[in-house]
Amino acid sequence: NRVTCFDDAFQSRINLTLHYDEFTPDTRAKVWAKQLESAGLSLKPEAEWVEQNMNGRQIGNCIRMAMSIALSQQKQVGLEHLDLAMKYCSK
Repeated sequence: NRVTCFDDAFQSRINLTLHYDEFTPDTRAKVWAKQLESAGLSLKPEAEWVEQNMNGRQIGNCIRMAMSIALSQQKQVGLEHLDLAMKYCSK
């Protein structure tokens, strides 16, 4: 997403660039579910999270932020932590 920022010397060393389409809501739901599972959380993604135009990295960052919020409160991660993190992570 920053191809136009690369100078000519750097671009001459790139052999292949890949373009990824934005996730559909169904794909985003699957990414949310997988990332939550990978984080050891038994939560299901909320519909409003899935509707936010986020990529996998952004979803993972949001989950990590929710985990940090919960840790700072000495609580287990819950939907309230993810909802709060979504206020900062989503566009």
